[in-house]
Amino acid sequence: MTKRRKLARRKNNVGRVTKLPEQVSWVLLLPPELTFLILASCSNAMLVALAQTCKTFNTIALQVFFARGRGEFPTPAEGTLMSSRTPVEMLDATRIALFVKQLRFVDWSFKAGCECKIVGPQADPTCPFLPSASQTSTDIVDVARSGTLWRTFDEIANLQTLFSRIPDVGDVNLNFMLLDTWLNIILPWTHPELKGSALDPDLWMAFIDLLDKIVDNGCHRLVINNGEQLLKLFPGEDSRDSVSTSTSKRKHLNLQSLSVHSDILLRPPCFEWLLSLLTSSACANSLTRLLIRSQMTSLPSSLLASLNLPNLVEFEMQAAHTTLPYDQESTFAKFEDISAFLGTHNDSLKVVSLYGAELPPSTPKDSAAVSAFGLKKPILPKLGSFAAHPAYIAWLLDLAVHSQSRLTLGSLTTIAVKSEDCLPLRSIQPQHFDYASFNEALEALVSWQNGYRKRGKYSTRSRTKNKIFGPGRTIDLNLTFVCPHGIPEWFASHLPSAQGQTSPSILTQLTCVRNLAISTLFPATLQEEAIDVIPDWLALISNAGFSSNLSGPRRRGRPPKTGSGTPSELRLVELLSLGDFLGDKDQFIDRVAERCTGVKWVRTGFLRSDPAVNLDEFRARAGMENAEQ
Repeated sequence: MTKRRKLARRKNNVGRVTKLPEQVSWVLLLPPELTFLILASCSNAMLVALAQTCKTFNTIALQVFFARGRGEFPTPAEGTLMSSRTPVEMLDATRIALFVKQLRFVDWSFKAGCECKIVGPQADPTCPFLPSASQTSTDIVDVARSGTLWRTFDEIANLQTLFSRIPDVGDVNLNFMLLDTWLNIILPWTHPELKGSALDPDLWMAFIDLLDKIVDNGCHRLVINNGEQLLKLFPGEDSRDSVSTSTSKRKHLNLQSLSVHSDILLRPPCFEWLLSLLTSSACANSLTRLLIRSQMTSLPSSLLASLNLPNLVEFEMQAAHTTLPYDQESTFAKFEDISAFLGTHNDSLKVVSLYGAELPPSTPKDSAAVSAFGLKKPILPKLGSFAAHPAYIAWLLDLAVHSQSRLTLGSLTTIAVKSEDCLPLRSIQPQHFDYASFNEALEALVSWQNGYRKRGKYSTRSRTKNKIFGPGRTIDLNLTFVCPHGIPEWFASHLPSAQGQTSPSILTQLTCVRNLAISTLFPATLQEEAIDVIPDWLALISNAGFSSNLSGPRRRGRPPKTGSGTPSELRLVELLSLGDFLGDKDQFIDRVAERCTGVKWVRTGFLRSDPAVNLDEFRARAGMENAEQ
């Protein structure tokens, strides 16, 4: 008996004998098999309670706890903390698990207070909003301060302790989606008298302190999602001054990527924290990726105007709703702010995505753009991918055409033209997107393409790689349709039979496109009417540079008679649409193979990982079948 007790003490790995609580000390005297059998019969809550008695139980009880989820979800013992599909005790267990010294990934969705009926037979006796003899005055005060979010702030406090103990957590994802749903749907039904109750302003400091601990302790990638319903619980204008901002003195950060997908950080008091972070020298030295998405809040003008991030490589700014020309008051970001931001980060940006911003002026040499970039210096020389509203595509390419620098857009290889959502914030009636603006973007692309060829070959900034961009330079073009109205009509408007004029479609001059992707996002889909005309529409690009009659019949496999133009580079066509393919897929591929003789690959489906059809093999099989007949 004595020998076994000494062994247990040595496993505690402490310099002096630790006196265990009498209720649990006898368990350590049992054989290990029996000890684990007893622990296996304990509930999760009991294991967490036992883990707080001594180091030995901290290890063996929590190992049993984490082992229960092995195979069902990643555990902190494996370097991952998640709230999805995990026991409610997971956060408490991770916080006190002394052997968990490293976390690579934290993905946490905050929960709200309670989900019971406050009156009636469904009432939960443990509901903190019900009178209870077990409640202390401190409990009542804490619940009164945090209101409906008492559980949320309890999780925030646990995460604060966790990040204080475990440094260098690589990726952190904080999500308020469950909380938004609870506040919007469940709370008005279960606790109507608590709906809309304002929170103590000091409580928001707890969330700001959590963000400080995450960033200051070595986080590499931080994502904050949702929280729109929380905006209703923010303190009033007269109370916001009482909320002190972050006091963190940042000297060195590992933060490389920040995704602000929550309106919480775009409103006081959290906006002050965001601005303080992004304008710090430590963040400027580390941040390479900044993504901002909003559901309802306009982007504060002071944000983009204040930023100077010399290492920023990727920037995305996206609003949930479109900015229509007659609805500029609901714009997410001003054009002047966007132009100034791009000008400030002109030499570093490689990937840019813009949606929902105020539309640029129709005049390419706008004074704001000229002052931001200048016509003599290279404009975005490292930019490799640009995705935006067609008006922004046309604006940037027009700037490049008028630029006096050979290095302007010298690295651009991908252009994504996207229509925006067709429901503005201030209207319940759907508004139709003007797909004619796609033509303006394509015309600007042709002008930029022709401008390159007129200048001849020239090298990029990289002397070591000695890249040469000559007449053969190609790009990947993505056309994304979001508004469902007018898609078939736009495709058909380019066909010779629908032109109504002698001038050919701009597509017949688009010879620099190598890979073309046509995709849709909800609520748009590629209807059968659009799919029926797309092969002839594609033929205008595939056969660009040739002088044959594109609308006339042609025998399979024979290329059109060449003209004096530059031949098209189009080789891959992708149709990526939600839902099933609306039409005869085999017939569609057969028509593309016949009409687009230069195209080698066609992919249809929802994902780019879907297999592509080799049209050369398809044509060969079709030719053999025709020969046998």
